[in-house]
Amino acid sequence: MPRHSRQRSETDVYHIMLRGVNRMDIFNEDSDRIMFLHYLKECVKKKHYEIWGFCLMNNHVHLLVKSDEPGIYMHKLELKYAMWFNDKYERCGHLFQNRYRSEVIETEGYLCRCLRYILQNPVKAGICQSIPEYAWSSYKVYFSLQDSFVSAGFIRLFFAGRSDFEAYMEEIAEEKGILEDRVGDRELRQLWLDKLSGHIVTTLSKNEQRDLVREMLKIPGIGIRQLSRITGIDKGIISRLRK
Repeated sequence: MPRHSRQRSETDVYHIMLRGVNRMDIFNEDSDRIMFLHYLKECVKKKHYEIWGFCLMNNHVHLLVKSDEPGIYMHKLELKYAMWFNDKYERCGHLFQNRYRSEVIETEGYLCRCLRYILQNPVKAGICQSIPEYAWSSYKVYFSLQDSFVSAGFIRLFFAGRSDFEAYMEEIAEEKGILEDRVGDRELRQLWLDKLSGHIVTTLSKNEQRDLVREMLKIPGIGIRQLSRITGIDKGIISRLRK
């Protein structure tokens, strides 16, 4: 079966996932994770390649990457780590399942939701109770003064500070697997204006506003924080309406 060409991101930002062949573990101990991060850091030394986020699970890896040629670096990363892993554990054959999977990221809302999805993986898997507890993700570097190969500057474009970032990351995310449903701010704003039908939201009663929000929440791919930003309605109210 011929391979389909990958979709190109206009922003050069991608959510990438690597999975062990037959879902086998690709990390047996912490030294394996340390070596994988070593090879990942080597990619960052190259031009036009930035790591914006990562999470290492037992049998798969999530990466948030900015690159105009991610395939070149991903191939080298997979090859180097697989060779090291096979040598260490005296095995042969493929380590990773097929080609890596990738999803383009072209809106601000999707970028934030994708990072949250990546960082929440250990919690959803029952490995830990909260995101900060997990040692093998990029969560702790975003507001740290320590040097890191993770490019964390973009975080400050979307969050007022550490507490704002932490609150957003703790919100319950409904995305499953690699994210599929995405609604950009521009599209969401138009959907909201269509719902208003020429009315100004502040002229509507509280019940009318809440009815409109309930209708918007039925649309896949809309986050509470994003909807609050577009509508001007408190995210606490929207969160309660979603339940």
